Parts: sequence; structure tokens; C-alpha cells
Amino acid sequence: MHSRKSSYDKVKLPYGVQIRHSRPMATVPEETRHAQVYRQLIKRLALAERGSEFPTVAELKDEFDASQVTITQAVRRLQQQGFIRRPVGKKRYVIVQQAPRSHTTIAVLRPFWPSPEYDSLLTGIQQECTRRRWNLELIHYQAWSDVDLTRTISEHQGIISIGHPDAFADGQEDHMLKQRYPFISLMNRPENTAFAGVEGDDVALGHMAVSTLRKLGHRRIAVFLNEPPSVSVKLRLRGWRTAMQMAGEPDLDELVIDCSVTSGQDSIEIGCESFDRWLSGRHAPFTAVFATAWTGALAAMRVMHDRKIAIPDDCSLLAQGGLWPIGRYLVPPLSTIDYDATEWGRAACELLAEQMAGKNSAPRSINLTPETHLRGTTAPLRS
Repeated sequence: MHSRKSSYDKVKLPYGVQIRHSRPMATVPEETRHAQVYRQLIKRLALAERGSEFPTVAELKDEFDASQVTITQAVRRLQQQGFIRRPVGKKRYVIVQQAPRSHTTIAVLRPFWPSPEYDSLLTGIQQECTRRRWNLELIHYQAWSDVDLTRTISEHQGIISIGHPDAFADGQEDHMLKQRYPFISLMNRPENTAFAGVEGDDVALGHMAVSTLRKLGHRRIAVFLNEPPSVSVKLRLRGWRTAMQMAGEPDLDELVIDCSVTSGQDSIEIGCESFDRWLSGRHAPFTAVFATAWTGALAAMRVMHDRKIAIPDDCSLLAQGGLWPIGRYLVPPLSTIDYDATEWGRAACELLAEQMAGKNSAPRSINLTPETHLRGTTAPLRS
């Protein structure tokens, strides 16, 4: 990847969306403790009901593990701004004014390379933010080290990251977890991460692919790997392997078509070359192919077309379709197992709203179930 040394460029877009290209700076956020607490409390007020009780100073001290002075300063600031008041003779403050939701601005971090899936996901997030009356600022980055996390945190009430960071800078992860800063990661999130996120149930997707093809009579189902290794691809492969083992199919390794693609390579071109080479050598018999990415389906369709392998008469093809409905536009229309981008946006904003309101002490995650769409590339096995 080539580093980029641009300054912050903001472009106003419809629906409260902005785009900012991030400049390199990955440091641990530094600000006064009471400002941090104040910012967290403002997020709650944007979602709270007027007239409801506000936590006591003692409760806030325990929750934020902060001193009496820190909490008092944050609460006094809210009181001075007219958000809360304490009735005479009462210990608890009462919320008398909501923080305007239009003041809620979230950042969406997106890798700076072409991706129809990322574009679809961004559209789903934007639609949900519009419904919730949140402002959205899109920040592109080429490498996670480009992200100015200090500034991003200080200017936004929460962050949605498309793709989980490869590695946080020293102290960043601990800082966000300790401060309970709302951070949601989408796609390829490590299984043991402490951050909340939205993921497709990719193990189930691999199971569904095998089950769907077996119902059509196929037994020897090859799996096509033409994208760089990622959490999602590995889980789809695991689902395929488990389902094939449960079906009693032997010698599964010989049915794995691994193109050994690395990051930055053209996955479709290398997929074509690898699949053609695999077919030219001694390979296991198969009647169907499960492509773990739609780009693999494009490569497989081209190679089989050139080799006069009829789809679906000679071989059925089923692919993970991602969030972009490409399958319906191909010839023949591609059978896919897809996710709904709108559901991803809804789920991401739901988790972020929970964290901004301080509802969950332990971040939770949401797994979305894929849907199967059978089209022209799958058919019952011919005797």
C-alpha cells in the first residue's frame, strides 16, 4: 500500500454525511477525565426520556471509576447547560431536556480501496443513521495507522469500523475499552475480540451451501478459495468441511481449490489461473462447486465457459454473494447465499445506540443469518 499525506478534506454530502481522508497519526487519546465522562453522559441524554431520573454522583463514581471531583465537574456542566436539574430536597437529578439527536455524530471508518460490498454496507448504515437522525462522517484510510484516533474519538459519539483493525497502536485498545467508548466493528472481526460487532454467520453459510447442493443430489462438492485468508473465509471453509464430514464424504482436502491469493493481488485473475491449472492436473471428481466469495464464482464461470463445462448441466455453482446483489445480473444468473446490507446497517446502529446509552456493561455482538437464492447456476444432479 502507498501512504497518503493529505490533510483532512471534508466534503458535505446529503443526509448529514461527510467524507474525510485520514492523515497518519495513531496515538492514545488524551483529554481531561471529566471531559471524557461528560461526553459519555451527553450520549445518554440524546437517547434518554425527559422526566426520567439521572444517576447519582455516587453511582457515576462507581460506574466510571472516577473521583468525586471528576464526576461533580461533569454533572455541573450538564446542569449549567440545562439538561438536568435536582428538585429541592432530592438527591437525584431529573432529566429536563434531551441532548438533540442531531448533535449525535458518528464516524464510519472505511478502507480506501474499491469494494462493492463495502459500498452496500455503507449504504445500509447511512439509511439507518438517517432514520435515527444521526450525522455520519465517512473517514477513508489506507492503513489503520493512518487513522487519527484521538481526533476521531473527540469529535464523534461513536465509531463503526468496516473491517476490524489489524492492530491498534499501543494503548489505543485498552483506552477505548476502559472508557467504554462506543466502537463497533463489522466483517472479519476476530472471534475473541473484546469489541462488539456485527458478523455474518459464516459457519452456517458453509453448512447451508453443502446442504443446498446435497438436496439437489450432489455429493462431491468442491470448495473454491480465491480471496486472501480472512476470518470470514476461514469460517465458511470450516462450515463446508464440517457439513461434508457429517455427510460422510472422504478425502476432503483434494476437494479444496486453494488459489493462495495474498492481499493486493487480483483475486479474479489469479482465481482463473489457479482453477484452470487445477482442472488441467489430476483432480478429484466433483459435480458442484461452492465459491466462498462471489469473485471466485466469476473466475469459475469464466474457466468453465472456456472449457465447455456447462453450468448447471455439467456442474452446479453456488457462491457466497456478500452484500452486493451481483448474482441476478450474470448469465446464467448466479445462485448465491447472501446477507442483507440493510440488516447490517440496522444491527450496527442498534449496538452503537446501546453503547452510547450505557445500557450494556459487556459489549454484545449480533450474528446475521444468510439467505439462499437459487438461480440458474444450480440444478439437480443428472444421473
